[in-house]
Amino acid sequence: MKRRIRVSIAAAAMLAFLLAGACAFAGSSSESDWTCFQNSENNNGVTARAAAPDAAHAVSLWGDVKMGTRSVTPPLIVGEDLFVASEKTVYRIDRRTGNVRKKAEALHGDVGFAMHPMVYADGTLYAVTDAGSEGTMIEAVDGKTLQPRWHSRGYTGLGLTQLTYRKINGKGYLYTGTGVYDGKNRQHYDEAKAGSADNGILRWFFCVSAEDGKTVWSIKDAERGFYWAGACVTDRYIVFGSDNGDPGGLDTDGSVIRSLDPLTGKEISRVEGLKGDFRSAIVRDGDFLYAGTMGGRFYRIHIGEDGTLAQPSASGDENGDFSCVDLGESIRGAAVVYKGRAYVGVSNKNTGNNRYVVLDSSRALNEKSEIYSVPVAGTPTGAPLLSVPEGDPSGARYLYFTCNVEPGGIWCIRDVPGQTEAGAAEQVFVPEGAQAQFCISPLAVSRDGILYYKNDSGYIMAIAPRLLSGVKLTTDKGKPLSVPFQPGMRDYQVVADDTAASVKLAVSGRDGETSCSLSVNGEEQGETMTAKLGDAAETKIRLRVKRGAVCVDYHFTVVRVTEKDAELSVLSLTEDGRYDDNLLGELIRGQDRYQTKQLENGKDTYSLWVLPLHSEAEVRVYARENVRDPEKGGLLKAGSELDYSWRDEMDDSQKYVIGSADLNKNTVVNVRVTSKDKSTTRDYLVTLNRGKSGTDEPKPRPEVKKPAPPAKVKSVSCKAGRKKLTLKWKKASRATGYEITVAKDRKFRKGKKKLRVDRPKKLSKTIRQKKGTVYVRMRAYARSGGKTAYGPYSKTVRVKVR
Repeated sequence: MKRRIRVSIAAAAMLAFLLAGACAFAGSSSESDWTCFQNSENNNGVTARAAAPDAAHAVSLWGDVKMGTRSVTPPLIVGEDLFVASEKTVYRIDRRTGNVRKKAEALHGDVGFAMHPMVYADGTLYAVTDAGSEGTMIEAVDGKTLQPRWHSRGYTGLGLTQLTYRKINGKGYLYTGTGVYDGKNRQHYDEAKAGSADNGILRWFFCVSAEDGKTVWSIKDAERGFYWAGACVTDRYIVFGSDNGDPGGLDTDGSVIRSLDPLTGKEISRVEGLKGDFRSAIVRDGDFLYAGTMGGRFYRIHIGEDGTLAQPSASGDENGDFSCVDLGESIRGAAVVYKGRAYVGVSNKNTGNNRYVVLDSSRALNEKSEIYSVPVAGTPTGAPLLSVPEGDPSGARYLYFTCNVEPGGIWCIRDVPGQTEAGAAEQVFVPEGAQAQFCISPLAVSRDGILYYKNDSGYIMAIAPRLLSGVKLTTDKGKPLSVPFQPGMRDYQVVADDTAASVKLAVSGRDGETSCSLSVNGEEQGETMTAKLGDAAETKIRLRVKRGAVCVDYHFTVVRVTEKDAELSVLSLTEDGRYDDNLLGELIRGQDRYQTKQLENGKDTYSLWVLPLHSEAEVRVYARENVRDPEKGGLLKAGSELDYSWRDEMDDSQKYVIGSADLNKNTVVNVRVTSKDKSTTRDYLVTLNRGKSGTDEPKPRPEVKKPAPPAKVKSVSCKAGRKKLTLKWKKASRATGYEITVAKDRKFRKGKKKLRVDRPKKLSKTIRQKKGTVYVRMRAYARSGGKTAYGPYSKTVRVKVR
């Protein structure tokens, strides 16, 4: 139990939020969140958050996070959580570790290809789903419980358009549209042929109330659809584009931009006869709208405060209010517009002429508007993100984007004011193995510069800035302190003995452009890398690392302990996983009684996670009241010791499964900590509050048969890497999960830790491990009705970690 990582991992705010156009979610989210498409009410993905500019300064936080068996929506960021959906299930994920904190099959329909992110507003998640014969609908899910709230009526057509939220006069509204795939389905809808197999599909754009999902208004179009044609909404108007209505092609004239009243759907203005389908959301910058089409046209159109759209001149000549430029190839993703420059992705699948074009958007567009263009690897389909970090003396902007080509990574183009010559697109992240796939996903970036996205592999990926490769802490007595440093992890708890007067920090892996500074207990001390500990039990050290505009803070809490210490550093009761919500609340030093709020969900087993402050202190857990025997069922005798199930690989905390013998009575366990020198013992009392006196009749517990044991795990192989090992195996029949045991001796007695893989189809696991020889074995388990059956252990594999 040497590792100490504080799992709450709350990073300090690093940069200001958006330069323009934050989502209009009054009171719903903090400035650190990313809660909708492009995180902008104008669909303009401009942010002040700085991310890694190239692969040399980027690191993957985690890469084995996959939800379901099909596509997953691009992530939203809300506090320390990510929200995604796959098929009918919504997931809340710890954004630092990738662990699922909560999931629920909350949706009536299916998110299908999951091309666009959900929306988060006022504590509620909203998603567009396909409910089969019922049609495309909008659904609402409680952001805390992940339970369904409502779903709207269904509409014919495919729900492939971005979902938009707007609060007007204190009420929330949601907007989206339906379209059709390319091909024969583009034929027009004929009312006279309703119900006929050779008829087209009726397309819709509609608005529903965010409160109850009831339709506020809808418009239908028999000829043109709304495919990726996201809307821009203000209090006065909603504006969106359409397909061209040509069953034979995507690039001909005929598409329309409409402006409607956002509360009634009544048309205010329209522009007709535009060239090519609109396959991207309309972007607003100031008084102008920007959008590209499959016909290669990029439009700049003035819109009045009342929603009136400027019209092309009768002669067809350019004018200041309505203009366009023909870029020659199709435009499939939203543009980004900032300070007189528009960044537009164009592509040609036949010629491979894929590029990002930088245009002068400060005046009417024409054939001279192109400033320069940068070739890119594939079709730029997902909406890009423009980072304009504060504190960069050059005023540089960094355009982050994905391309619809394998391996589906992230690229970055650097642009500075006045630049006229093209640079190169830097590859920031390259997915490998099962993660490598095509990508049409937009990006989200956290306040501390972590890029989150998904590609067609179904994996969710997190790419953090990497400015250092290591940090070592040494006391003034010359004793090194255990710090399992990882560039993407921000908070650490470090244990020092009470003889230490100061701690010296030494960093490695920084280049000549990277600077470091220190603060101790909130007091800045510049580049001095020694922190005095003083007489306090805890010392807070912040290491600030800067390179250009990228700034990362690492936090070290140095805790002074002795051999007589008998405190806990982790005491958490969760529904299952280590990083689920702690039902006991915050662990407070000196407090030894903890109780949950009233448990009302009928669940009878919970996971208790404990870890002593001193790494060599001993922890034991004893039944006290109403604890169910985990092996035999029934009441476990008071005073009986419980065995831990396994250790968490992140912080070595031990997990105990706590079950209630009677669901009408409170359940109480005692956690006893004994100091290293055996001189001190401390008891923590943990109560699962059922809210009953215990005099009621017990609820009948249905008889559940123990499942049949799964087969033995075969073909186990283990490959060692640098401070890690990767385990692979073949699927065992009847398995619902796998338990892995790692130890320092063949008898599995020394340095033993257990890990689990809860997904039966996942057949590999990467484990962080210190240098040295270890022994690994595993077994499958089958779980049903709260009971678990284990299969036989696999062969033992010996491996040497470098």
